[in-house]
This record gives sequence, C-alpha cells and structure tokens, in this order.
Amino acid sequence: MAPHTSIGAAHPVGGGVGATNEVMSIKAENFAVSLIEAIAERRSRNVDWARSAVRESASITAEKALEINVVDLIAKDVPD
Repeated sequence: MAPHTSIGAAHPVGGGVGATNEVMSIKAENFAVSLIEAIAERRSRNVDWARSAVRESASITAEKALEINVVDLIAKDVPD
C-alpha cells in the first residue's frame, strides 16, 4: 500500500439497472464476504478484518492495515 492511503468499505452496492431486492442484496453481501475471506486466507492476512470490510464497510489507514496484518508492506515508491 502507499503511505497515508486507506483500504476497506468493501460492502457491495448496486451497479445494475433497476432496483435490487433484499434477497439479492443479502446474496451479494454473502458472496463478497466468502470471496474476501478466501483471498485473505490464501494470502495469510487478517480474515476477521476482511470480513468486517464487507459486512460493516470498515475502513483503515495504510499504517493500521500494516499493523493488523491486512497488507504486507507500505511502499514509499514504485521500486519498493
């Protein structure tokens, strides 16, 4: 991650045409949670926080993300 940036607020939002009913909203949220959990597990990252980024739209700074094992480094430039 770049210094002084943020990550999170991954709750799904409607992107299609027409209204989304409650069942479809729940399905989209559950799918997004399962996807982000799988990614976090595969990369040995903080699964609990990843889940909260979707379910609760949690957001954190790059510095906090590094502290709680959401990212592996903060890069000061492209070569980093």
